Amino acid sequence: MSMWDPSQPGGPQVSHAGTFNGNPMTAAAGVATLRELSVDVYEELEKKGDYLRQKLRDVIAEMEAPMGVTGAASLFGIQATSEAVRDYRSYATNDGDCWRWCSWG
Repeated sequence: MSMWDPSQPGGPQVSHAGTFNGNPMTAAAGVATLRELSVDVYEELEKKGDYLRQKLRDVIAEMEAPMGVTGAASLFGIQATSEAVRDYRSYATNDGDCWRWCSWG
């Protein structure tokens, strides 16, 4: 842990910035969440993730948009490419203009 210690001479060797770093309430919430998660909860989250990804694919197909959906378990991502995204090369086919236009941030 000394690699991240800013009190060491010369400062930390590894930068580790984050919104919730050193926040005991967030850490406590994370620990409480981990205690509640079980195999059944993970299975339910995966089912919900599968459902969401399929519904997104249905909407994209209905709109005939050159987009796709990636993800696993409860995670998902919307891709601005009609190519199946499997690795960084296929991810690079995302339409940059589309992302700039529909940027959330």
